[in-house]
Amino acid sequence: MAWLGGGALALGGVLLVAYAAERGFFTPAFRIAAAFALGLGALGLGEMLRRRPRGEGDNTALVSALVTAAGAATLYGAFWAAHSLYGFIPAAPAAVGLIAVSLGLLALAVLHGEALGLLAVAAAYAVPVVTDAGAWGGVVDSYAGLILATGLGVAALRAWGRTGMLALAGASIWIVARLNAADVDGAGVLVCATPMLALSAAILSQRRGTLSGLVAWLPTVAVALTSLFAIVLWVLALGWTAAESHGPILSAFAMVAACGTAAITLRRGYPPRYLLVAPAGVVLLAAVAISGDGTIAPSLFLWFALMLAAVAGSGFAAGRGVRGLVSATISAASVAVALTLADRTLARTLPLGHAALEAAVGLVLALGAAGFARQTKAAESDLRVAAWVGASAETVALAIHAVTPVEWSPVAYAGLGLALAALAARLRWRGLAEAAAVAGLASFAALLNPQIARPALDGSGHLLTILGTGGGAALVQLGAWAMLRRARTGSNVAETASTLVVLTTLLGGFLALRVVTAPHGASAGPIDTFMDASLRTLLLLASGLALSARRGSGRLGQWRGPVLVGVGLLHGLVLQGGMLHPWWGEGGVVGGPPMADDLLPGLLAPGLLLIWTARGLIRVSRLAARVSVGAGALFVALWLVSELRRLFHGADLSGGFSYAEIAAYGAAAIGFAVGLKALRSRLDIVVEGASDPIIDALTWGLLAVSGLLLCYFASPWWGPVEGRLRAPLLLALGYGLGVGLAVGTARRTSGPLAAAAWTVSAVELFAALTLAVRFAFHGGAMRVAQHELSLETWTFSAAWALYGLAVLVAGARTRIGAVTGVGLGVLLFTAAKVFLFDMAHLSGAIRAASFIALGAILLVGALAARRLATAGSPLT
Repeated sequence: MAWLGGGALALGGVLLVAYAAERGFFTPAFRIAAAFALGLGALGLGEMLRRRPRGEGDNTALVSALVTAAGAATLYGAFWAAHSLYGFIPAAPAAVGLIAVSLGLLALAVLHGEALGLLAVAAAYAVPVVTDAGAWGGVVDSYAGLILATGLGVAALRAWGRTGMLALAGASIWIVARLNAADVDGAGVLVCATPMLALSAAILSQRRGTLSGLVAWLPTVAVALTSLFAIVLWVLALGWTAAESHGPILSAFAMVAACGTAAITLRRGYPPRYLLVAPAGVVLLAAVAISGDGTIAPSLFLWFALMLAAVAGSGFAAGRGVRGLVSATISAASVAVALTLADRTLARTLPLGHAALEAAVGLVLALGAAGFARQTKAAESDLRVAAWVGASAETVALAIHAVTPVEWSPVAYAGLGLALAALAARLRWRGLAEAAAVAGLASFAALLNPQIARPALDGSGHLLTILGTGGGAALVQLGAWAMLRRARTGSNVAETASTLVVLTTLLGGFLALRVVTAPHGASAGPIDTFMDASLRTLLLLASGLALSARRGSGRLGQWRGPVLVGVGLLHGLVLQGGMLHPWWGEGGVVGGPPMADDLLPGLLAPGLLLIWTARGLIRVSRLAARVSVGAGALFVALWLVSELRRLFHGADLSGGFSYAEIAAYGAAAIGFAVGLKALRSRLDIVVEGASDPIIDALTWGLLAVSGLLLCYFASPWWGPVEGRLRAPLLLALGYGLGVGLAVGTARRTSGPLAAAAWTVSAVELFAALTLAVRFAFHGGAMRVAQHELSLETWTFSAAWALYGLAVLVAGARTRIGAVTGVGLGVLLFTAAKVFLFDMAHLSGAIRAASFIALGAILLVGALAARRLATAGSPLT
């Protein structure tokens, strides 16, 4: 009720002034005077209520505070009306009066409580808006800083966290308004001052022993806001807006203020420990902003360097504290990543200066790592040391990249790895050995640079250059590996180095081989990308097989072979099996004779190699072995489908489908299932005797594919492919192979899978019989409309009935329930056709013959099934 009463009183004062103005009861001067009198009276009443003695549970303090606030609001309204409504006083006196009311209200807040302080801060920020901020000139920015300092000071003295947060929020709104008004300089000064004022408030409150939760968070919020506005100022400096200002300088100094505040905040134990994320994010965004294909002003180069120094310095200062690990890691990582992002732009802006900057930053980071190593007693396990060593190695690698010719960059990176390995052997700092291994990886990756690999692949490169680059990098990496073994850094790092030596040697040898074997001069043609990809896949798989056979001692030594096999597997599936495939990929003509063409090294050889590799992988991971066998089977399946395509289309695999081709795919699906059965013993080794469920699951899918292809897609009558049947014997052969292989699959299996195989074989044979009858009447043009139905319709009924009887008898004789069911189903389907279709479309003797023949067949089938059922065992 007190809050409602105070609000009503304040609203009443404002409404009184408005009502008097509307009705014209008093002169304007009298109205303003009455408003001033009412406001002063409310202030006096509030002070009288505050001094009144209070008993337990008395809420007089709240009432007095709200009455005082209502009086201040009335005075605000009076000053506003005197200036804006009636023009009695100019802007300057009105501003002075409003400032006096705001500061007086802030002073009274010390006596009345935080609610009045919140009102005073909000009202003080509103004064320039009420009195036309444009008339204030340059004083308006100083005024905003004064209100921020006053609000934070009161928050520190009285431990009013909400008042401090409101002061920061008001300053942020004010900064946005000044940026919108193109006053970038004034906004930038306030941005720089905000974190230092917030930190001073927190320190003052801590020294007075009144540090509360929200007050302790004031520096954190200020650092976050300053970081946000720092990147805005940086964007303005890049010319993305029309603002002309000292944006780069202000942005850099805002970063210095934010980083310094963050470092002191973290050292004093204020929350949170990840405070440096905000300035680190700014330096990353600043790097992204200047990255691209253009250049920047040379002055931005200097201010960007100042940003990097601020982040690094704050990270080092905060990192030496109790909770310094997070800060040290964030700062080092952000500096290294920011330099990496901005490297290209900095190189175009200052070709030599950016290399000097990167080398200098690398040296600073190395000195920081040394400082952390001296502080701790366990440099070999300190993560701060590792983070700064890694960041230093990254920036030094950038400098090496800037000054080294591309063709010799593999050797240069390997030299960096050798230097790091030598330091690791001497100093034993954490991160040195790992950085040496990463430098070796960079050396290997540099060999894949198109400027090195492309001349080798097209034969235009120099053999001595390739040998010097690849061989030199491998030799230097070998020296780094020897140093790492002396350092006794752990098996994983040493195994990484040795693996990279092997990979670099293989890649260098492959490039040299391409230089020797590629055609030169006028006879040089385009590179066969499919064969190139095939050779790379085989090289990767062979390397993985070799490394899997030589099992290392560490985890990396165990897994480097499987990882290399996985890389080769993905490489082959994506390239030969996808993007470069001569059928559904980029296309092209397959070279070589059928079954011994380009598809053999591209698909069949990797498949067989993957299946063979499973024996080596099983010692490391049974899952990896299973994946290897499955991928190998997939490669073999792709080869089988591709070779079938070539049998029908020749070397050019493009074009449509023929009916016989689709039937061949259906037969091949069942044949692949039979082949999996033949691999059962090898699969048992890989999957611990659980090959049957895997093969059964695959067989289910292959049966479904075969049935769909042969019973629908391969049909020249009802299938989706239009056209005339031109190779009936090939189509019949495809159906025959499909049915025969399905019967063979059924005989090799049992249970539901065998029933499914019998069913598929019977349905496929039924589809073939139907097509044969149709072909007998229409030849290859099976899609023509039927004009004379009697004889053809009767023939279908007779053939189906005889087929159903034969299948029913065969199922009853062999005691196979699935076969019996198919035969019974065909007979019932034929009966339905005769009663529903033949009766309506046939006439005379042919209709009578249909019913007589059907009846006789059904009776014979029933008698045969009964006799066979009583003579043998139950159906299966």
